[in-house]
Amino acid sequence: MSRTHPTPSEFLASRYDPHLEREFFSRIILPNGSIKSTSENRLDDLNVLSLPYVKLLQSPVRILDVAASSGVSTAEWYEQLISEGVQFSLTATDLTINAFHLKLGLTEAILDKKLNFIHLAFAGRGMPPKAPWPIGFIPSVLKRYLAFRMAHGANHSVPIKLLTKRLRNGNFAIVEDDLLNGDGFSEDFDVIRAANILNISYFSESILRRMISNLKRRLSNRGLLIVCRTRADRSNHGTVFRLHGESFTALGRIGDGSEVEHLVNTLSST
Repeated sequence: MSRTHPTPSEFLASRYDPHLEREFFSRIILPNGSIKSTSENRLDDLNVLSLPYVKLLQSPVRILDVAASSGVSTAEWYEQLISEGVQFSLTATDLTINAFHLKLGLTEAILDKKLNFIHLAFAGRGMPPKAPWPIGFIPSVLKRYLAFRMAHGANHSVPIKLLTKRLRNGNFAIVEDDLLNGDGFSEDFDVIRAANILNISYFSESILRRMISNLKRRLSNRGLLIVCRTRADRSNHGTVFRLHGESFTALGRIGDGSEVEHLVNTLSST
């Protein structure tokens, strides 16, 4: 087994292994450019910051964790809230949870529901579906080969779920959701966490404003919006906002605060 570059087959066959999952998910790149990077204890200090504000809300607290990636940080948040006696319901979302696994000899791939390549592997070594040149030559050739084989009947419809093995059935709901479309939920939530998705490096300002506006529509009045980014040094920088009518107020910050705080504060009424 490749501990540093696990393949889809290795991930699927393994028991819960934090290191393997961290390496595997870090090489999944979604069509919108975001990476399903994940690791244990990544948002512990953010959970500590948020807890007093969550406890002030009326029970049961309805919580939404968007762009939850593999779900490992959601599972940790769930466990913290349970240990603190909070009464709540929790729903986690991500753009791509259901996917397909293709394996042809030494070559493997994971495809999303639109058949975009989001992870590749060759000769026991996992890799992202794209990379700068000249390393990018390898995934480019693999994608052409696999697309050719798929066009000639190779089975690419083996369903898999891109979720951590840490999850236990029934803890909370996990559903697919696109933040660019704001009509995915009919209910309001009292707390929405958006960690490592509202990133300036991922999206243009106009798209970020659209995402924030969609999250605002899902939030109950006086609900909490928690926005955070984890930097390369693993430090978290985020802000806890409260919605008052049509405007947000910052309640607390960690590190330098959210890098999109100015966009949240200036969001116009929608």
